[in-house]
Amino acid sequence: MRWFEAGDKGMQMDMKEWNEALKDVEDLERMIALGKKVHANCMRAAGTKADDRFDGTIMAFAHILHHMLDEMDQELWADLRWNLEEQWRFTEPALWECPDPLLKAHSTLDTVGGTSLLELQQMGHDLLQVVRPNLMRLVWAMTVSSGRKVEMHGLEGADPNGVSLLVPLALLDRLMASGTPDFLDEEEAAGLWQLTMALEVASTDGITLDELSRCINERQYRFEGNKVRMELYMHSSGGVGVTPKQLGRWRSSMVPVLSVLIAFKVMFLASATGGNGPLLVGPIG
Repeated sequence: MRWFEAGDKGMQMDMKEWNEALKDVEDLERMIALGKKVHANCMRAAGTKADDRFDGTIMAFAHILHHMLDEMDQELWADLRWNLEEQWRFTEPALWECPDPLLKAHSTLDTVGGTSLLELQQMGHDLLQVVRPNLMRLVWAMTVSSGRKVEMHGLEGADPNGVSLLVPLALLDRLMASGTPDFLDEEEAAGLWQLTMALEVASTDGITLDELSRCINERQYRFEGNKVRMELYMHSSGGVGVTPKQLGRWRSSMVPVLSVLIAFKVMFLASATGGNGPLLVGPIG
């Protein structure tokens, strides 16, 4: 997959849709085309067929970013640039990382069996390195686009340890329940609800996304025969027994979510680049 490269003109992507979007980052059609291209590329890298379930979601992303740019001031730009050029090294090391390895890992797991430990590790990685930071980024963009002046680091203060999915999910739910932002049309609003529903990868088994993430990343599970016993904070002591089939279903259902959130990240970075100039990031390796 084509991805970002650092150069004299900042972080750039050798992709037609990226270059077109940078010509006018407030052009909704150009930004939507970029999001759809990245989403399709991610799905392909994961060995999954592209679908149009998230078209409305990507349209909502473009509209939110359009209004976010209208509301940005000097202080917000300064804080955002620090976040994207320097702070990421300490708080989000995967920001500029090509997603190929994690997406191809999903493709591999789809073809092999007896991989419960790998399924768990993959989900734990994806939830903390892709889902959480991009949900926080989306919540911040939605908040700014509605006219509220809040710096990125201020919003991150709600979760200073950077490990909670409960915080961004609760903030996203609160914004959507209050009709914020109020400029989204019916299809775009439905697209955001589609995203929130897709995030509940284990809800049919009564497990929240934050429970799942904390259980895996804090190593609150153990293997019992061919099952995994998961200690979940919203369940009684003794844990919940989970089968390899359940783990595989949860993990595979995350691929479309990861793909659309990676698409949002690229759209966000394009908006920042076009709105305030090239992002000057030093050597990543």
